[in-house]
Amino acid sequence: MEQVAQRRLNIWLVWQHEREQRRLDQLSEKGLHFEKPGFLYAWFRMDPGARYVYRLDYQPALRAREAVADYRALFEDAGWEYMGRCTGWQYFRKPWSPQGVVDVYTDRQSLRSLYRRIQRMMGLVLLVELLIAAYEGGLLRVVAPHIPNIWSWAWPFWVLWAGLVIALAYGFFKIRQKRRASL
Repeated sequence: MEQVAQRRLNIWLVWQHEREQRRLDQLSEKGLHFEKPGFLYAWFRMDPGARYVYRLDYQPALRAREAVADYRALFEDAGWEYMGRCTGWQYFRKPWSPQGVVDVYTDRQSLRSLYRRIQRMMGLVLLVELLIAAYEGGLLRVVAPHIPNIWSWAWPFWVLWAGLVIALAYGFFKIRQKRRASL
């Protein structure tokens, strides 16, 4: 009998990847299994007879075909099945075992390395966003006197952007805390 694929909203914040792993594990416990990642949506299949443990790894620079093959082989040798990639996040699963939760990070150094990769990317994005804001702020000071009532329609964009930058900065510092706690 063919299981029907379901598309579900799959939005989570970078610094909450452990929470995303727990969510995928809980869905699998209920018989709904992650099949394929996507930017805003992910694909799942219903199979009450199976149960998996899911883990994510952040590898944004993994591009070369040989490096990808070696990386996947390393996980496959440890019993992990590769499920796909989305925005640098690699998804893996392994059949659930009653002996306990399995993790891909078996030592502090590899965990610190994960947090460092995440923090670098978030820091770079935050820096770019602040540079763009400085440029747009300067441009707006030049353009504003020539466009009547610009603030009556421009302020919602600035508020939204500021909220996104604040969330990004918050996440940057949350990952920093996790990295320091892994010492």
